[in-house]
Amino acid sequence: MAKNLFDFANENNEAGSQNIDEKYIRNKVNEYSQMDEQQMMSKLFQEVQKSKQNGSFNYNDLSTKLNSVKGYLTDEQIQKLEKLLEKIR
Repeated sequence: MAKNLFDFANENNEAGSQNIDEKYIRNKVNEYSQMDEQQMMSKLFQEVQKSKQNGSFNYNDLSTKLNSVKGYLTDEQIQKLEKLLEKIR
C-alpha cells in the first residue's frame, strides 16, 4: 500500500516537531482536498504560468522533487504525475 504525503512529512521532519513548512503543506493539502480534479488542474496551470512569467519555473527541480515522493504514490498516481509533468514542461 502506498504511503501518503503526511507520512512523507512525518518521516522527513526532524525530531517530530511541526515546523512552518509542514504546517504550510498541511494547509495546502486541506485547501486542495476541497477541489475536484478540474479545479486543481486549473490552479496548477495558473501557478505554472505565473512561475514561467516571473522566471522562477524550474522543470528539472520540480521533476526531482516529485520523484522523491513517488514511493508514497500508487502506480496509477505515478503515471498521472508523469503525464502532467510533460504537459507543464
